[in-house]
Amino acid sequence: MIRNMLVYAVLLLGCLAPVTASAQADSDPITQTELITSSAMLAPGESGWLGLRMRFRDDWHSYWQNPGDSGIPTTIAWDAPSYVTIGPIHWPVPERVDFSGLVNFGYHHEVILLAPISVAEDAPKEAFTVHAKANWLVCKDICIPEGSEHTIELNAPHASSSAKDSTDIQTTLKQLPAPYKGEMHFQYNDRTVEAVIALPDTKRIRSAHFYPITPGIIENAPLPMWEQYDGALHFTLQRGSGTMGETMQAVVHATFADGSVFIWHVALPHQSAPLPTADKAGASLTFIQAIIMALIGGLILNAMPCVLPILALKVLAISKKAEHAPAAVRIQGLAYTLGVLVSFATLAAILIAIQQAGTAVGWGFQLQSPIFVAVLVYILFLVGLNLSGAFTLPSLMGNVGNRITQQDNLVGSFMTGVLAAIVATPCTAPFMAPAIGVALAQPPVLALLIFLSLGLGLALPYLLISFVPALRGWLPKPGAWMERFKQLLAFPMYAAAAWLLWVLSLQAGDLALAWTLAGLIFTGFIVWWIVATQSRFTVLLLILALFAGLTFSVLQLPNEPAARSAAADAMYEPFSMDALEQYRAEGKPVFVNATAAWCITCKVNERVALNRESTQQIFDAMGVTLLKADWTSQDEEITTFLASFERNGVPLYVYYPADGGSPQVLPQLLTQEIVREALQNKS
Repeated sequence: MIRNMLVYAVLLLGCLAPVTASAQADSDPITQTELITSSAMLAPGESGWLGLRMRFRDDWHSYWQNPGDSGIPTTIAWDAPSYVTIGPIHWPVPERVDFSGLVNFGYHHEVILLAPISVAEDAPKEAFTVHAKANWLVCKDICIPEGSEHTIELNAPHASSSAKDSTDIQTTLKQLPAPYKGEMHFQYNDRTVEAVIALPDTKRIRSAHFYPITPGIIENAPLPMWEQYDGALHFTLQRGSGTMGETMQAVVHATFADGSVFIWHVALPHQSAPLPTADKAGASLTFIQAIIMALIGGLILNAMPCVLPILALKVLAISKKAEHAPAAVRIQGLAYTLGVLVSFATLAAILIAIQQAGTAVGWGFQLQSPIFVAVLVYILFLVGLNLSGAFTLPSLMGNVGNRITQQDNLVGSFMTGVLAAIVATPCTAPFMAPAIGVALAQPPVLALLIFLSLGLGLALPYLLISFVPALRGWLPKPGAWMERFKQLLAFPMYAAAAWLLWVLSLQAGDLALAWTLAGLIFTGFIVWWIVATQSRFTVLLLILALFAGLTFSVLQLPNEPAARSAAADAMYEPFSMDALEQYRAEGKPVFVNATAAWCITCKVNERVALNRESTQQIFDAMGVTLLKADWTSQDEEITTFLASFERNGVPLYVYYPADGGSPQVLPQLLTQEIVREALQNKS
């Protein structure tokens, strides 16, 4: 809300300057208006409609009664005799308007704003005039406040209404929401709002839209998620910063599969009892359960290929000094743990702050930035070179390599913990996604505790070995083999860097890949020069040159990833809510694979389960439509889809059975048998 207010304030300041310039450059207003009536003759006791017709230039828009993230609704001040009553504006269904990153509700092209007019029973039988003074804000690249005044005479002998005006008013009346009298309610927590509206019949819905009338209670940018089951229409919305009352008013606009449309004005009462929701893994987790699942997920992260070499070297380093310096081993175990926890706390704080600012993000959001991916490539490459013995430069990146095996200072242990946390970010281990989903629905302090539990799980194996002598007894004896083993562990780092280069090429294209490869070649050259020179001053200059060169190459990359390609592989269609809604309205079974190129778990699941020929035969036999929600780059629609299942990261696998059954969330680790059972049990 604060972000929206600041942007809106800047918007309004920008509105003031262009008005005069625009008027000087073009005397014609942006909006053409006229006052129309459904009938030019209104006898005492009769009623009708007045309408302000507004026609806008191409790509300009005005605003609905709830303008959204910015804007001002149109106002009309009426002046009429005392025996004439004119009601408030009746607003047609608006459209979503994406304006400079904000989402507003308003109208393009043409709109008629209607107001009811009635004449008292004891009114004199004479002509009278109605005066209207309208003001509105119209926006495109800039916003311009405009206004107009109109007078219309009714009951005059020469007065007549246009047939076109009467027809247009009747058409507009069909676009007005009708009060809904059926059963409905809503429930909310700190993060989401769920609205349930009982349907009058069992017809399948093709599309549904939710427009909140009260500003601020719903975040407007995320697309509302909807599902139809149990005879009701269920909306999942992201909660805004406004105060929730006992009733939530909104306009619901839905289209059925047969083409029929309903437009309802709903006043949903608050219901504290749990809503009937879809099968959402993690939705019923308690805070304590989330803490435990985060701890387990952190433990599993140690087995990931990026993290395992770091942990292995740390553990082997213990075997060198465990007997003669146990106290030093314990202290360095604490320093390593502190480095991991500080890193996870920092990442959590950034993630929570972005969420609080109203932007929908999730675990792995940093990997959606090509710049971050390129930096991670350089880090992994340098670590690989260090493990290979190409250089033994102290202090950089926490004394990785030589200092990892020696560990003579606490800074090295701390920075190695930081490095372990950084290289773990592309991974989503089992149990992590539900725990993180719960975390981001909690107040910031509780969310931070869940993230710290995740970090503690990552640090726990090394911490336990540091403090428990019995565990150290299982470690192999130190010897010359350790140097060869250290060099062997460089290759997972090179493999991870190569994999991230592939991710970068998908995100930002060939030019970004070329710049990053040039940076890697430059890195190799500088490392060679550093090893060849004996001058400390030259080494310092080369380190500065390396930093400057890599910074330059990174700055050549786009900060935002390239747009998601509309193309999909042969197995999948690209995901969109429109596609999902269409297939569900047709009664077809749908399987949604929410994945990302940088998600290791996703790629393993596709390799061992989803992409197997036998699994594809099951999909084909059951007529299942496969949709791929590719989250490699930031995609607001996919982020909203994940949030509707209380997930903040990938993978997520959802099966929608035929004929509108409730969706089923599959586990994060898949096998062919798990997929087969899910399809057969829900078919």
